[in-house]
Amino acid sequence: MTTTWTNGYQTKVNYTYGYYRDLSPNFQKFCLLLNGIESPEAQENQTHCELGFGQGVSINIHAANNEALKFSDELLKQNPIFAQRNPNALQKVADLKQQNPNYLIHEYLNQDWQCFSFQQIVRIWDEIKLSYARSTDLSTHLDNINFSEEHQQFLAEIEHPIFKEQCRDYFANTQFRRDLFIRGKNNLTPLQIQERLRNKLLSY
Repeated sequence: MTTTWTNGYQTKVNYTYGYYRDLSPNFQKFCLLLNGIESPEAQENQTHCELGFGQGVSINIHAANNEALKFSDELLKQNPIFAQRNPNALQKVADLKQQNPNYLIHEYLNQDWQCFSFQQIVRIWDEIKLSYARSTDLSTHLDNINFSEEHQQFLAEIEHPIFKEQCRDYFANTQFRRDLFIRGKNNLTPLQIQERLRNKLLSY
């Protein structure tokens, strides 16, 4: 484990700039409401904590990042068995080369970078009593559009909600999730949802 104050995180370049509505408290409350989950009412003394940001600039890291992508590109051109069994890897590297270098540095070049599956994240948050509520990506809720009839039938036979959500990721080839986790989840009745939607002023 590193002993530096950055704890292995890249801090020499700024992260990309942009507005992400999924971090909006109002939009999060709206998503919870659409899925019948109660959220705390707004109060003056509430604090909303947004995690994850970068700072600083360094052209040297840009150069290192470009070399890393160049190496990956040359490696895949040799058609290793990995590329043969994972044909999407070639397209993935091509897509990464079109991304903002600052984004790539913060997403992939930290010291302890590691991918987690949805089920792993659920288990981690469960240790601090947070349970999965729903995704803020509302389009993922439209099974009739996102999945074939065969896929919907397969998913309908899975009783465990977390395992079912993991399988949805496999069917949709989900790369990034935008989930809400809540402590003490309280489900609303259909009537309560309708009443609150009628009284909801949307602004996010």
